[in-house]
Amino acid sequence: PATGDFATGDAAGIVGLWANKAMTPKVFSATSSIAAGGEIKHLAFSPSGEHLATGGADGLVKLWRTDDGSWAADFVGHEDAVASLCFSASGGALISGAADGDVRVWDAARTTPTVILKVNHGPVTSVALSADSRLLAVGTAERSIVVVQTAGWWKTTVLRGHVEPVSSLA
Repeated sequence: PATGDFATGDAAGIVGLWANKAMTPKVFSATSSIAAGGEIKHLAFSPSGEHLATGGADGLVKLWRTDDGSWAADFVGHEDAVASLCFSASGGALISGAADGDVRVWDAARTTPTVILKVNHGPVTSVALSADSRLLAVGTAERSIVVVQTAGWWKTTVLRGHVEPVSSLA
């Protein structure tokens, strides 16, 4: 997005794209494409700012064009709410983590996952890539952080120490 732009999502599935200068949102509904959306659980801008990904309570990941708010694609596969999203530094990969315990790595130009990771540490609550996209951190409801090497997508370690579910990563 342009400097100062941001996006908001709500429980009704409405997304607002807020422009820095006017602060008047482009409003659109995440329920307006092929499948109903419902509550927006997470949002992520692509590195170029040309797209906004939304993760819904219905398990769908949707991609939207930020210039006009039009729908671009649905990414279907999660069986529970999408809790977190992030793009790779290049924008070529979109990563989603969901309450079904799966992390899916999507080719951002396609609608099928290239990798499906079974975390095996409960529902996924948060995902974050390192700045160089070499490591993925996956936060879980079972109070652990699973660290994954993106070259080969193998788990390197599990970090423990939180007394409550991991709610956020950066």
